[in-house]
Amino acid sequence: MEEETEPVQTVLPEDSPLPSLSPSPSPPLVSSPGPQVSESPRLPLSPSPPPFPPFSKNEELPVYSLDDKKEESTPYHAAPIKSLKEGLSLNDRYLFQRELFNNDKSRLDESVAALDRLNNIHEAVDYLKANFRWNKSEASEKFVQLVKRRFS
Repeated sequence: MEEETEPVQTVLPEDSPLPSLSPSPSPPLVSSPGPQVSESPRLPLSPSPPPFPPFSKNEELPVYSLDDKKEESTPYHAAPIKSLKEGLSLNDRYLFQRELFNNDKSRLDESVAALDRLNNIHEAVDYLKANFRWNKSEASEKFVQLVKRRFS
């Protein structure tokens, strides 16, 4: 069973104006004095590049697969370097210092400078054999590869 509700009436004081249901006009916007922003001149658009030449129906497009290996004349990791000091990345420097030179930065720097003064790979191998007894590790192999790049 539904109950009937009485409408709610709002009682306003006698001297108050009746509320308007129409929207009231908003006050005009007043611009504040401030820096004036000027519009920058528009630069002409560069001409669009020419379209690709159309392929003839007899021409075959190259097909690549994920199994294809890029052929590079000299990969970055095998490119010759002028000096070991310049060829050492920051990460390699910390790796070699920690793993091969017992955290001795001066010993790493002295060894790199000595190797850079040598004339060929045979002298470098003799220097490394005379001064170090490293176990085969990723760091030692990486260092030897860097020395080979220096003398290639």
